[in-house]
Amino acid sequence: MTYRAWEQKPLDRTAVRELTAAIAEQAAAQAARLTRIAPQVVVTGVAGLGGGRYIGCVGASRGGEGYAVKTPLQPRMFHGTGDIFASVLVGRILQGNVPQAAVQAAAAFVAECIRQTPEGADERLGVWLETALPKLRQE
Repeated sequence: MTYRAWEQKPLDRTAVRELTAAIAEQAAAQAARLTRIAPQVVVTGVAGLGGGRYIGCVGASRGGEGYAVKTPLQPRMFHGTGDIFASVLVGRILQGNVPQAAVQAAAAFVAECIRQTPEGADERLGVWLETALPKLRQE
């Protein structure tokens, strides 16, 4: 589905759901295609899920099923969150988590870091992750 912005028509709820579903499907298809060159693929920042209330990741593994993970959207953007996501993802995989669980943990931790960062903090300086670090402990 393509939305032509020049038509200046507001999107109704059905159109928004269709558009976000199409975005998620495209991200999942991209992840699946990328497994030709990498055994595990995660596409992050899939925006607009759940009517704009969620942001997500889609993943795929070579010869396996794809998956999607969504977390509540935090309406702020910070430098360095991709690095934090990748660090938690790799750490969880090295601890023996399956990729989908590792992606879920990484997404949840980044969201928590953003929540813990005070309003008005300089987004160029990144999130305040120190107070969220205890959340990384696996039970």
